[in-house]
Amino acid sequence: MRTTFQLGEIGGIKVRASASWFGFLLLMTLILAFYYFPSLPVYSTWGAGLYLSTALSVSLLFALSVLAHELAHALLIRHFGNKVTAVMLFFFGGVTLAEGEPQRPLHEFIVAIAGPIASTLLALGFFAASFPLGLDTAHPSPISIAAVMLGILNFAMGVFNLLPGLPLDGGKALRAIAWGLSHDPYKADRIAARGGQVVGGLIIIAGLILGSIWKDPVSAFFIAYVGWMLLQQARYIYRDMVGRRVMSSTPVRAAMMPLDNQVPPGLSLDEAVRRFIIGHTSLESRLQLVVGLGGTVMGLIAPADISRVPRELWASTTVGQKMNPIGPTISLAADISLLEALLAMDKARAALALVTDNGENVGLLDRPALASYVTREMALNLRGQQRGEPPRG
Repeated sequence: MRTTFQLGEIGGIKVRASASWFGFLLLMTLILAFYYFPSLPVYSTWGAGLYLSTALSVSLLFALSVLAHELAHALLIRHFGNKVTAVMLFFFGGVTLAEGEPQRPLHEFIVAIAGPIASTLLALGFFAASFPLGLDTAHPSPISIAAVMLGILNFAMGVFNLLPGLPLDGGKALRAIAWGLSHDPYKADRIAARGGQVVGGLIIIAGLILGSIWKDPVSAFFIAYVGWMLLQQARYIYRDMVGRRVMSSTPVRAAMMPLDNQVPPGLSLDEAVRRFIIGHTSLESRLQLVVGLGGTVMGLIAPADISRVPRELWASTTVGQKMNPIGPTISLAADISLLEALLAMDKARAALALVTDNGENVGLLDRPALASYVTREMALNLRGQQRGEPPRG
């Protein structure tokens, strides 16, 4: 898990930053202070101290601008009824972490364009602030230069984020439009993800072309790298969308380990393999078997647990001796979605849940079984969509 740091809380929304965000602040400050400002004669009278203080101010204010961009998304997500867990800042920008999906295309569109609108308004504000200070090209004011730079950076951030492809805001807006026109969120996912791949590919090509024109391999590499990152993120986000849709449309009972196939704890391993594993495809696909009697769950045992016992001892070793006793569990209704189940397990920090139906215990759900089911369904969905089949689930 990547290390993150909580910077504070704004309006009940946690603000967190990855270690790469601090690296971005440092890198931006160093480039401005020791490369950009000293390289231009117009700033030659400033001196090293002014270079560094101006660079640090621009970097910090731009970081706050990125935060404002994400908070615009977060506030509207919350306005439309979904819970925002945090705003995360990292090297290439930020992301708003929320529970649930937009319920209407219009809501998603408004949330998507809120960030670029906020960045554009900030750009106009910084440009407006620079005018009273004046832009004396012979003796530029550090404050006016910082304001102009922040205006340019915010405007560029707003425009760049409107490019029509995931993971950019423009890609989310494109998805909302496609969803509204087609009434098919799955098709909208594919269109927006494909847009992200096209945008990423075009940026890579642009980086290579501009690098050859400018004779600047460093700039060419950076632009191409941004394109490559967008390309990879578009693929990752599409898979994540498919996974979330599988989880939100699948009830817990589909992925649970049913209690109607409980393995008695006194059964020998030899007999358990013959009765519950060999020839039982549905059980072979599960990662673990439920050990118990009469609806009372005592533990779990996996084929791997059995295989660690020497074959000649299977007849004399019972399932109860090798099972893994279960710890504290939470209860989940069999008909809630897997997404709701995972959120509940995360909130309770539970590795295992007892599944109930009309007050009776009917199954168990653990994280490996949930992950295995979702991975299998995702693969089937992705293959089916490549063949033009409707989504499963």
